[in-house]
Amino acid sequence: GAPFVESFTRKETGEEGGWLTLEVQSASGDIREQLFRLAVEKDWSLRELHSERISLEEVFARITTS
Repeated sequence: GAPFVESFTRKETGEEGGWLTLEVQSASGDIREQLFRLAVEKDWSLRELHSERISLEEVFARITTS
């Protein structure tokens, strides 16, 4: 695994050979460049890469509603 990734959620979309969506959590700040370098190293194709910050309230809501 990548040391900068705390956890991730995997969601497959479409039929076989479709898209794979990974939601990655990290306390290391903006890890988009590190993820991009990992994708290049692994010869993965990226369709989209963006950052989303959530508030402590949102974190609490996600933890208590899962």
